[in-house]
Amino acid sequence: MKKVFHPVVLLLAALLLRQAIGAERPKGNDLVYRVPNMDKVMVHSNLVYKTVADQPLQADVYLPKGTPSNAALPAIIFVLGDAPPAVLRTAKDWEFFQSYGRMAAACGFAAVTFNHRSHENFTKLSEVREDIEDLVRYVRTNAPALSVNQDKFCLWFFSGSGPHLGVGMGTNARFVRCLVAYYPALAVPPHAAMAAEYSSIEQIKKHAPRVPPMLLAKAGLDAPFLNRLIDSLRDQAKDSNLPLEYLEHPKGRHAFDILDDDDTSREILRRTMNFIERHLRGVSGAVTNQADLPK
Repeated sequence: MKKVFHPVVLLLAALLLRQAIGAERPKGNDLVYRVPNMDKVMVHSNLVYKTVADQPLQADVYLPKGTPSNAALPAIIFVLGDAPPAVLRTAKDWEFFQSYGRMAAACGFAAVTFNHRSHENFTKLSEVREDIEDLVRYVRTNAPALSVNQDKFCLWFFSGSGPHLGVGMGTNARFVRCLVAYYPALAVPPHAAMAAEYSSIEQIKKHAPRVPPMLLAKAGLDAPFLNRLIDSLRDQAKDSNLPLEYLEHPKGRHAFDILDDDDTSREILRRTMNFIERHLRGVSGAVTNQADLPK
C-alpha cells in the first residue's frame, strides 16, 4: 500500500529537515572510508562554472595521478545537500567533500565537487536546480579539457539535494548512467512552488522507464519522515519496474559516512563504488544485497 503524507506532516517535517541539514556535516568531520593513493591524485581547483550577481560559483575536478591530457574518464559528480548561504559558499573545500573527490579519483574516475546556492527555506529551489544543471553542462561542454567522458556520468546526491534527482532522469539525461542518493530528502513541503517538480518520487513516475539504475542508502536512525519517503521511493521504483539497489545502516545517523566510523559505513561506501564501477565501466560484480551487510 502506498504511503500518503498529510500536508501538515510534510510541513512539520520540512521545519525539522531545515534544522537537521542546515547544521549537517560539520567541517571537521572526514569520510570514514579510505582507498590507496588518495593523497596522490591531481586536483584542478576553483574552476568557475558560472557567475551569479558577480559572485563566482566554483568547482574542483579530481583526477587519478598521471592522467594523460587526452584521457576521457567516467565522471562522478557529487551534489551536496542544503544549508544557509554562508555555509554553502565554501562547501567544496570541506575536508570530507575533498576526501570524496580524492577517493573517487583514486578509484580511477574523474570526480567533481562544487558549490551551489541555498534554497533558503525552500524559496529558491529553482536556483539550486539551475546550479546543478549548469555544473553538469559545464563539465560536459569542457569534457576534453577536463579529461572527462561526456557520456558516462554518475550523479551522487546527499541529504537536502535529494529533491533534484530528476536532473539525472529523462531523455535529455541519457549520459547519466546511474544515480546514488545517501539519506536523501526526497520531497519538499507542499507550500513550495512546483512541489511535484522537486519530488523525486513524482519524477520517477514522470520519467519512467527513462530512469537510470539507482542506489539508495538509508540511515536507520535518521528522521522517520525522511526514511518513510525513502521507502516510498523504493515502492515506486518497484512499481515502475526500475532497477534500484538498496543499502541501510541500521544504527547509522544522518551523514553516517562521516559520523559513524564503523564496518557498516565502510561497507556501504565500498559497495556504492562497486555499483558505480558496474554502471560506468561495465565491470561485472554482484548486485548489492542488504542482507549480508555487517551488523
